[in-house]
Amino acid sequence: MLIRVYLDSPILKTGLVLADMPGLRDLNFARVRATERYLKHHCDEVFIAANISRAWSDESVHDIIRRCGHNQPRRIICTRSDVFSHRLCGALDSNIYLQEISAKETAREENSIRLHIERMESELKKVRNDLEEAEDNRRDADEGNRAGFALRESQLRLRPRKRDGISVGVLHLKSRIDTDQSTRLDRFLIKKRNNLISQALTRKYEGIRVFCVSNTLYAKHREGRHPQAEAYVDLAGIRELRRYCQLVPAEAQMRAARAFLEREVPALLGSLRQWVLSGADQVTAEKAATLRSCLENAERVLHRV
Repeated sequence: MLIRVYLDSPILKTGLVLADMPGLRDLNFARVRATERYLKHHCDEVFIAANISRAWSDESVHDIIRRCGHNQPRRIICTRSDVFSHRLCGALDSNIYLQEISAKETAREENSIRLHIERMESELKKVRNDLEEAEDNRRDADEGNRAGFALRESQLRLRPRKRDGISVGVLHLKSRIDTDQSTRLDRFLIKKRNNLISQALTRKYEGIRVFCVSNTLYAKHREGRHPQAEAYVDLAGIRELRRYCQLVPAEAQMRAARAFLEREVPALLGSLRQWVLSGADQVTAEKAATLRSCLENAERVLHRV
C-alpha cells in the first residue's frame, strides 16, 4: 500500500518526490517486492541510508546497489556522522582502507592523524586545567580579590588576552573550551572520518556519491547564535544534501528531454517521412514538398540541439 503525504516544503517545490521504502532484507516478502517494483519503475535516483560506522561493511547496501538498474544513479547517505569516540578515532577505522593503499602509507597516515589528535587533546586538557585553577582561585579569594577577579573576567570577555601570572577569568576560559579547542577537535575528527568513509565507498562502488550527515548537529545548531553555530551546521552536511536533492528534478527532466530528442522525435520523423514518401494517401505533390521541407527543417533544428 502506497501512502502519499503532501507537504508545503521548499525542497519539494521543484517537483522532487521523496519515497521512503522498506529495505530489501525486510522479513515481509510483499514489502520487499513493492520496493523492487518501485526501484525499477519509479525511481530516478536511489538514496541508501546507512549508519556511518557500518556503511562500508553493510551487506544490505551492497544488495540494494546490486539490484538497481545499470544507469540508475545511486547515492549513499551515511548518518550519525557526529557519533564517535576521540580515543577510538585515533585509528579512524583503519579496516576501511582497501588493498590499493599500502601498509606503509596506512601506517604513516594513521600516525600523523594520531599525533594531531593527541596534540589537540593536550591543548584542550591544558585549557580545562586553567579553568579549574581559575575557579579554585576565585573560590578561595577574599571579598576584595573577588571584585578584582570579576573586573578581570569582564575585561577578558570583551578583549581576550594571553594569560599572564594571574589565572584568566572563568567566562573566557569556558568560551575558549566551547568555541575553540572542542570545536576544532570535533571538526577535525568528523571531517577526517567523513573523507575516509567517502573515499572507501567510492572505491568499493563505482559511480556513486556519498553524503555524510548528522541531523543531531543540524537540529542543535541551526538556530544557534554563538560564533561556531554556522560551522557546526555546515559540518552536519544537511545543507549539501538538500542542495543536491533540489537539483535532482532538473537532472531527471534533462535526461527525459534528451531521451525524447534522441529516440522519440527521430522515430516520429521517420514515420512521417515514410508516410509522405509512400504516397498511400492522396497527397498532392505541392503538399508533399511542403511536408518534406518541414521535416528537413525539423531535422536541422534537432541536429543543432
